[in-house]
Amino acid sequence: MEKDKELYNSLVLDTYVKLINEKYPEILIDDLMEYAGIENYEIGDYSVWFTQAQVNRFHEKLSSLTDNLKIAREAGRFAAHPRCLGEIRGMILSLGGIRNAFKMIGNYAKRLNRSSIYTTKSIGRNKIQIRVTPKKGVREKEFQCQNRIGNFTGIADIFYNKDITIDHPKCLFKGDDSCTYVISWKESAHSVLNRLKWLSGLATLVLFPVYMFGGVPVVTGQVAMGSFIVFLILGWGAQTAGTSRLKRSLNEIYENKEDLLKQIDINAENSRAIIDIGHALRMELTDSDIFNRIAEITGRRLKYDRVMIMIANEAVTQLIYRGGFGFTPKEMAFLEKYTISLQEPSEGVFFKSFNQNKPILVNDMKQLKEKSTRRSFSLAEQIQPVAFICCPITFEDTVIGIIVAGNVETPKKMGRNDKHLVMGVAQQIGGAYHKQTFEIQRNEFNHQLAELQKMKTLGILSGGIAHDFNNILSPIIGYTDLCLSIIPEEHEIRHFLSRIRKASVRAQDLVKQILTFSTQVEQKNVRLKMGGVVNEALQLLKATLPATIEIKQHIAPRLSPILADPTQIHQVIMNLCTNAYHAMKKNGGILSVSLDQKKIDPKSLGDQHHLAPGPYIRLTVSDTGHGMDKETLEKIFEPYFTTKKKGTGTGLGLSITHGIVTRMKGHISVTSTPDQGTCFNIYLPQIIVEDTPVHFVTDNSIPSGSESILVVDDDELILDLITETLQRLGYDITACNDSTLAYDTFCRTPDAFDLIITDMTMPGMTGVDLAHATLKIRPDIPIVLCTGYSDTIDENMAKAIGFKSFLMKPVGVQQLATCLRKMLNNTGDPGRKKEKRQADNLVQSSFDSESE
Repeated sequence: MEKDKELYNSLVLDTYVKLINEKYPEILIDDLMEYAGIENYEIGDYSVWFTQAQVNRFHEKLSSLTDNLKIAREAGRFAAHPRCLGEIRGMILSLGGIRNAFKMIGNYAKRLNRSSIYTTKSIGRNKIQIRVTPKKGVREKEFQCQNRIGNFTGIADIFYNKDITIDHPKCLFKGDDSCTYVISWKESAHSVLNRLKWLSGLATLVLFPVYMFGGVPVVTGQVAMGSFIVFLILGWGAQTAGTSRLKRSLNEIYENKEDLLKQIDINAENSRAIIDIGHALRMELTDSDIFNRIAEITGRRLKYDRVMIMIANEAVTQLIYRGGFGFTPKEMAFLEKYTISLQEPSEGVFFKSFNQNKPILVNDMKQLKEKSTRRSFSLAEQIQPVAFICCPITFEDTVIGIIVAGNVETPKKMGRNDKHLVMGVAQQIGGAYHKQTFEIQRNEFNHQLAELQKMKTLGILSGGIAHDFNNILSPIIGYTDLCLSIIPEEHEIRHFLSRIRKASVRAQDLVKQILTFSTQVEQKNVRLKMGGVVNEALQLLKATLPATIEIKQHIAPRLSPILADPTQIHQVIMNLCTNAYHAMKKNGGILSVSLDQKKIDPKSLGDQHHLAPGPYIRLTVSDTGHGMDKETLEKIFEPYFTTKKKGTGTGLGLSITHGIVTRMKGHISVTSTPDQGTCFNIYLPQIIVEDTPVHFVTDNSIPSGSESILVVDDDELILDLITETLQRLGYDITACNDSTLAYDTFCRTPDAFDLIITDMTMPGMTGVDLAHATLKIRPDIPIVLCTGYSDTIDENMAKAIGFKSFLMKPVGVQQLATCLRKMLNNTGDPGRKKEKRQADNLVQSSFDSESE
């Protein structure tokens, strides 16, 4: 397609780039080129051509960045500037005069673009018409018309002709088929003198033959001689004017050459400064040391007496001094306390530079004082600079701070070079500082990830410990129950056995809390009374908190339930109490936890304005620790924010707590006073239930039976306990401590057993494997899974596999006996099964006798 054709030589955009470097140094060329789809190396390569679309995008972005709608016209005129010497200026100067330059414009236009056809026509002594017609399929933009007008003005500048007029009677962008330009100018002194010179020369050539061959000899000779003298004078004048014009051009070229050489030296020094800054940023220094080092490099390399770096705080409400160079101890003490507010508009130079993202030069301190407020001028009064430049430090179009460089001894006026130098340093600081910040954040994230992995590992480890601990508790509780069932009520040893059982049950509850805390299984919201969860959590805390921290709790009676995940509620309580512990770790104190009901109505919302009116359960956790200031309170629910020392906290606890409460449509509020303590209030919506009388039926009798049961467990103590317990209850027990052997036993006489009790984790065949195998042989046999802990199966999964019941160790006699009786009662007539087994045994005995 035509729009994809390469129509414009890179020299066209090269003039734009040079103009940007000259007048708009704050613009990043890389960003501009990336938006236009142009590689940097292509600019200045005369063999490279660009499409209309690329040029359009380039101009669109540049107009936006400079906020200058006439940038194309400005760039067109700048093409004739000595800094753009190269091909354009060389071609124009070679044409000898302004008329020839305009007449030949079509010839060198061909070398710059393939989009249009130029035709020129003289319509007067000092007037010429240029018509530009786009080629078929080319759709130019209006800015290109303005660029051409800038080019025409630049041509006049080359010949130092200020009296030029450009009329534009026809325009493509006003509905015409082409753009027509009528250019008129006044002749220069050199042109006028040169024309008169040749006229006087012509007169001399005519008069001398007349004088030599006739006429009035005396008069004609004088006239001829006079015309010759006039010719010489005019020639000298024309030569002088031409020489003067050439001299001015050469002087301008020389001056720009000197400027270029100076700029090269400055750029070299700037590059060295940036390299040194890069080295400083790679060093393992503290923030203050890094900024001081950067300021020192900038001051020494770029010849500034004072350099100051200020960076915005995280909330971007203040600019804070971070480092400097060249200040006296008195000035340094002032700067370390000096801040600049970014919250309210100000006329201060630093505020404007930061807020408007632009460098500001100050060469007149008196004028600055007249325009500034007392507060903004206080720094200048302390340091008393002669001149300074303030430049924003940016990263990815975001201003993060400012750098100020100036002089108090050297009376150096700030100019364009200073702007370039300090902006280069500022860009380096911005990029490198954010890179360093990213590295810090990445390291912190890796640390937090390691902590989370550690917690996950601890969860897995705690599950394994819980399994083993349950296996230890099982025989303790089981044999205690057996002893209690044997010993008469009046025997004194029952008191001690009851104490043993009570302590064992507390240990069992502690294991349950550990499992609740460590489990990674997603829970579902259920009707929950929070009092029990609070009690469990506080029991766990009492076992871990030091004696210097006193726990006070108050749970109101008859609290309505809430809809919640018990594990998450447990996590909320543990997070808040753990934070309270850290606040009181050094000096001790009181941890208060209370639970009550509160009704929120529209008239008394107060700080609970986020809540919908209605009844709520209120959990209050308070401490008497070191408290928090206002700034810390504003950040406590942010992820990864922590006031703890490095390595002692992840900064996720309160963020997770806030998330849990919010998802439950609740609200969390906090009040705190430094050195007095902190109080958290959590409001969770109640579930309204009607009060109905509840009748409790207690039955302490232990059910018994006579069925045949296969018991499988690889732990000898637990196997012996279950066997003795069930045998005392009348059951016929076959015990196996090997799951493979148990399966073989079952396969030999599958109808001999009424029920199977199996552990989960065993060598050879797991409880699940054993269940699958036996159910294939006898689908009707009830199987009870009895496990200490498993992260691969829970009650729902067990029943889905085919287990009829799921018991968590340790299991008391009452619980075990009740479970078995319930399972066996649902399997048919146990007496008939027993008779069938006895008949089978008699047949087997007869067979054995005959064999003998």
